[in-house]
Amino acid sequence: MFIRSNLTMGQQAHIYAFGLTMLLAFGTIAIILLFFGAIWLLFQAAFILIGGSIEMLSELGAVFQSADPLVKTILLLAFSYGLYRVLRHSRGK
Repeated sequence: MFIRSNLTMGQQAHIYAFGLTMLLAFGTIAIILLFFGAIWLLFQAAFILIGGSIEMLSELGAVFQSADPLVKTILLLAFSYGLYRVLRHSRGK
């Protein structure tokens, strides 16, 4: 693209080089920030899942402690059967 101006070819080349350098620099900074943002979101999701699991298990423990012995036996049998099915499925049998 040839535009008539009072700039020499060397000056135009410097302007284009400066623009390209700024474009590459800002693009690189944006990609780095997106990467760190994704890592931060991944850690936040993990912390939310871990916190929710801890909260759920503590409530489940409190409910289990106050439950009737028959209910405890039924829950333990159901948990044991579920664990058996998961292990059997994971081994491919």
